[in-house]
Amino acid sequence: MFKNYFKVAFRVFNRNRLITFINVFGLGLAMTVGMMVMIRMQEDMSYDNFHPQSGSILRIISAYYKKSG
Repeated sequence: MFKNYFKVAFRVFNRNRLITFINVFGLGLAMTVGMMVMIRMQEDMSYDNFHPQSGSILRIISAYYKKSG
């Protein structure tokens, strides 16, 4: 049964080579970008997790403005 599916798929791929190339290239590119996004998100979410109370860590941002005159 699977052998027939592969035969039909191979025939269609041979008939439409440009469309097959575009589809396979697009799928590979989309999977690559998706994996890169997931790796980046995993890196961002794991920041400062090695601290014992990582949920209690706060980030304080202050701005300093110099008065001129």
